[in-house]
Amino acid sequence: MNSIPSKVVGGSIYLYVDTLPFLDCERAACVQKAEQLAKVQRHDQFNLVRIDGTGQSIALLNYPCFSDDLFPSLQESWLVNLDSSTVSYRTYADSLNPPILHRKELLLQPDDPRRETYAELTRIAESIGLFDDPKRIGYQRQWLALIREKGYRIEGHSLVPIGNDE
Repeated sequence: MNSIPSKVVGGSIYLYVDTLPFLDCERAACVQKAEQLAKVQRHDQFNLVRIDGTGQSIALLNYPCFSDDLFPSLQESWLVNLDSSTVSYRTYADSLNPPILHRKELLLQPDDPRRETYAELTRIAESIGLFDDPKRIGYQRQWLALIREKGYRIEGHSLVPIGNDE
């Protein structure tokens, strides 16, 4: 796993679908089984995978605006328990406060042209203290409020300081 771009949060590994072909045979088989049980296809219905520490619980996550939004929100997910072959589905399509994604550069291959843009965004977010309190960053409403508290707003693909007239 060391050579595959990934993000580790709370003992779970997050992977972008473009990196799945580089998984070891055992993990690749687990992800494939999860796809079959959930009856979904990578790229079409999900673009991130979360594998828990044991490898027996796999979440197939759909962030449809992964490339377009600075901090994309989760639209839907399938949680697959490989031990019991069960699937639970959850949608956030109408949620007023969906989970959001940070540090997207960690999920991309080194030669991905988006990687440096996302890394620069993370550097800016770190420099203004957006990641200082991890309990406040997981959901859209709290995240946007925190950005505003720090004196910034999202404009296009940038964090922009709020002017005095705002």
